[in-house]
Amino acid sequence: MLNLRLNAEKLMILLASASFVLASFYTLILRGPVTREEAIEISWKTPLVKEGLDEAMSFGFFSTPRTEFWNATYIQALEAKYYREYLTGFPEDHGVWVIAWEISVPGISIQHYIDEFTGEILYQGVRYG
Repeated sequence: MLNLRLNAEKLMILLASASFVLASFYTLILRGPVTREEAIEISWKTPLVKEGLDEAMSFGFFSTPRTEFWNATYIQALEAKYYREYLTGFPEDHGVWVIAWEISVPGISIQHYIDEFTGEILYQGVRYG
């Protein structure tokens, strides 16, 4: 009975590991890098941006984001100038999308730094006024 339980546990660990490997493979290799449009959509779907844009549109204003792509070389140059602690969590081997919203009516600036491969928001900066 104990031997059967150990085999079931090993099988579950193997299945969980295999699903993680497949998900990682899909995310990093098959899916490809996040496009500019996808990065904007990821940023746009955050509650803060949605609320700011909704308020701006209620007054007849519309905002489009400023976008930049920082490749790994540029990130490394920033690290050399500003030290690594200011770029905590940024990738060392690939780039990030920088999406900046200047929403004038509620008076809010929002910046998202989005990982090129995973689509994860690495940092959200907000400034009011």
